[in-house]
Amino acid sequence: LINELGFTPAQSQAMSALPSVFGAIAILLAGHTVKLCGSHWLAGVLALSTSLLGSIMMAVTLNVPARMVGLCLVGTGAFSGLGTLPGWNITTNSQSVAHSAVASAVTVFMGSASGFVSSNIFLNEDAPRFVIGHSVNIGLLAMGIVACVVTRLSMGRRNRIMQARETQVAVGFEDNAIDIASRRRFRFVY
Repeated sequence: LINELGFTPAQSQAMSALPSVFGAIAILLAGHTVKLCGSHWLAGVLALSTSLLGSIMMAVTLNVPARMVGLCLVGTGAFSGLGTLPGWNITTNSQSVAHSAVASAVTVFMGSASGFVSSNIFLNEDAPRFVIGHSVNIGLLAMGIVACVVTRLSMGRRNRIMQARETQVAVGFEDNAIDIASRRRFRFVY
């Protein structure tokens, strides 16, 4: 992409490292981002929104500095999301080791599939705007944001259902003085 912006191969090579540097910093700060946002799902939405903004910038302008900023935003959001989203959905919210193993396998599959997709949507014929590639990115990032919100709402609903069931069971055992806190089971974390 950078090569298509009119730079020499050496300049392109040097500039292609810049988004990765931003991404590396973002992944190192992913835990702090979760603390700053107060939740994993909001940190995920922030990461996806950052990439979305960068993708939109890449799609709408041919201005080289603006496109470099867009590329850095894409890298920042993508790497930050890699440090936040899989951990939220796989590790934190798996009820068992088996659930975690299946979720990990699906995540690896999706990551591998994304490499195939991206290599086939950014076509040389579409240079320099790459409308198809950026449009697919924008659509998938928007879907990811919606998925984070729906997942959060679903987790909250399921937690309320589990709490209501435990409360019903606890009311039946009040006379036996069962410690309700010790009976607490799995809860989704968001």
